[in-house]
Amino acid sequence: MKKVFLLLLFCQVVSPVTHSLKTFFTGSTGVPNLPEFVGVVMVDEIEVVYCDSNKMRAEPKQDWMEKVIEDDPTHIDRHTKECQEDQSFFSSFIKILMQSFDQTGGEFIFHSVQLQLVYLT
Repeated sequence: MKKVFLLLLFCQVVSPVTHSLKTFFTGSTGVPNLPEFVGVVMVDEIEVVYCDSNKMRAEPKQDWMEKVIEDDPTHIDRHTKECQEDQSFFSSFIKILMQSFDQTGGEFIFHSVQLQLVYLT
């Protein structure tokens, strides 16, 4: 009995933990006070990186992400480059959709496209 108790005492219980990485992209036209493109990276439902077409620069949103960037300054440059490429893609994609549906003009026409990518580990 004593051996079983010691075994249980020193035995670690392992429980699986699921983490998530989500990326949200929104492209829009004709919406006042809203950037034409917004990109957000979230880890476990917490925003860690943000960029938009007004700033065109990725910004860390958590202290630990700022530490990652301190250790590897090229990390934020990669996010910024991806943001600029995604903004260009969404802008082109919305223009193509507007032309396809013959909605290129008009005073009160708003368009938006959203994409969400989810990775679970």
